[in-house]
Amino acid sequence: MVSKETSETIGEALTILCSWNPSWSPSHWMTDNCRAEIQAIENTFSGKTNEEINLPPAVLETSRTRYLGIACTKPT
Repeated sequence: MVSKETSETIGEALTILCSWNPSWSPSHWMTDNCRAEIQAIENTFSGKTNEEINLPPAVLETSRTRYLGIACTKPT
């Protein structure tokens, strides 16, 4: 978890994870369509990620609810 969802803070967290696991080089990532997350991953693992997959919001919501028990709340 990061205090702000910016590419800088996410990148800092990824860098810490990498320092704990120097041989870690994930071949795939799953993110929502968050530019900050995607940019942080690309910057941290420059050249190590193969593709970017964007899932529709309905698929993400179903995954969050089914697997994590977290439902997104939408403003009314």
